[in-house]
Amino acid sequence: MAFASLEQIANLLNLTPQMVNRHVKDHGMPRISRGEYDAVKCVHWYIAYKDQQIKEARSGTETESQARQRLIVASADLRELELAQACGDLIEIEVAQIVWQRVAASFRNKMLLLPTKLAGQVITCKEPNEAQALLETEIQEALHDLSETTIDTSTLRRRERLSAFGRKPRRSASKVNRKSMGGPAKDTKL
Repeated sequence: MAFASLEQIANLLNLTPQMVNRHVKDHGMPRISRGEYDAVKCVHWYIAYKDQQIKEARSGTETESQARQRLIVASADLRELELAQACGDLIEIEVAQIVWQRVAASFRNKMLLLPTKLAGQVITCKEPNEAQALLETEIQEALHDLSETTIDTSTLRRRERLSAFGRKPRRSASKVNRKSMGGPAKDTKL
């Protein structure tokens, strides 16, 4: 029986001392006493442990600790997304689509207005270079306007987002009936 210290086992298995302690605590790695290990048993155990990990990876089964780890990571990711949305760094897909539809419609309208706006000016140009410069100036202006476009997403109501995608907002389960209750009728004189 070859005895080894924590550091020697860690070096032998290419692990940190903390990982060796974690394997002892969580996975049942054998040890004789605190800081004292049977090197042969530890190497045999580690080979079997790695074989089991490979088999699990190939078969697609996941251990409880792996499932718990995935849940923790997913939960943290979800919280980060919720925080980003609350801070305004992230918006819903429907809102982004509405914004892009508005930007594209605005740009399309500006492009479609160019012939009407420039027809009279282009006719008066004596040289092709003059007409080209006029067109380039107007296109650059339209592109600049596009780059400066801002749409306040906070004004997009839920109803507008839903109707943009052909969905109707849910109505409340009951309607409010605004009839007066009790007391004399309006036409009744006392």
